[in-house]
Amino acid sequence: MLYPENLIKRVSEIGVLACEQGRLQDAEVIFGGVAAIADDVTSHTAAGLGMAATKIAGGDFESGVKLLSDNLAALDYENMDALALLVFAMKRSGREQDAEELIPRLTSNPDFKGSLAEEILLAAEG
Repeated sequence: MLYPENLIKRVSEIGVLACEQGRLQDAEVIFGGVAAIADDVTSHTAAGLGMAATKIAGGDFESGVKLLSDNLAALDYENMDALALLVFAMKRSGREQDAEELIPRLTSNPDFKGSLAEEILLAAEG
C-alpha cells in the first residue's frame, strides 16, 4: 500500500466535513484525490461514495445516482447508508419506481431500524 489506510481514511473524513459545511468543490477535490491514491477497492469505493454525496448535496441527483450505482455494485449493495442515499437521489431525480424497487433491500436488513439509512429513507419520502 502506497499510503497508509489511516491516512486515506482521515483525508476522506476531511472530505465529508467539507461536504457537510457546504464546501462542495473542496469536497470533490478531496474525494478525487483519495480516489487517485487509493490502491484498494474499499478506499476507492469510499471516495466514490463521498463524491456521490457531494453531487447530491449540490442538487445533481443524476450524477449522484450514477456514482452510487457504480460504487454500490463494487460492494454488492451491502452498504445500507449508500443504498439509502441512492434511493434518495433516485426519488429526487424522478426515478420513483427504481427507488421503490430498492427499498425492500433496506427495510429487510435487521440493522435498518434506528440507522442512518432509515433517516435518509425518511428524508427521501418527506
